[in-house]
Amino acid sequence: MKKFLLSIALLLAMLSSQAQTMTSATLQISGLTCSMCQKSTYKALMQLPFVKSIETDLAKAEFVLQFKPGQTVDPDLIAKEVESAGFAVAGLTITVTMPKVLLERDHHLKMGQRWYHFVNAEGKTVEGKVNLQFIDKQFVEKEQFQQYKGKTAHGCYQTGKMATCCKSDNQPSGRIYHVTL
Repeated sequence: MKKFLLSIALLLAMLSSQAQTMTSATLQISGLTCSMCQKSTYKALMQLPFVKSIETDLAKAEFVLQFKPGQTVDPDLIAKEVESAGFAVAGLTITVTMPKVLLERDHHLKMGQRWYHFVNAEGKTVEGKVNLQFIDKQFVEKEQFQQYKGKTAHGCYQTGKMATCCKSDNQPSGRIYHVTL
């Protein structure tokens, strides 16, 4: 019985640590020209349940978001709030705590409840705090999206949804984020 309870406790600890893997993000926004633009975007982002605090730099059109521990971060909601404020995401980099992983070509990895497809990171080993640059359409400018399109033959990059190129027995269909280091 003690072993069973210990196993349950370890499982719960692992699940809660997965929810805390994302600690912060650097968000570049296109179209910000004044402090009123910055303020409306700040207010929109602060409404997100997983955002703890935000530092802004109008000169760089950059926001640094700190996430609340134990909250699941949704990158799509970040992009949606920026768009609702009338702007577009020009870049999103999220700091993630990762287990030790040797990345293969077009590596797929599940962290927490989300799937990530690593593009142009073949042969790199990651561990601990890692900066993941999100390269899906809604997280980069059009030119960058086209550059990364040439670095993967996977059709899921176009849609952001798992396709036959990335499905296996343990990967259901649904959203997949494309990232690079």
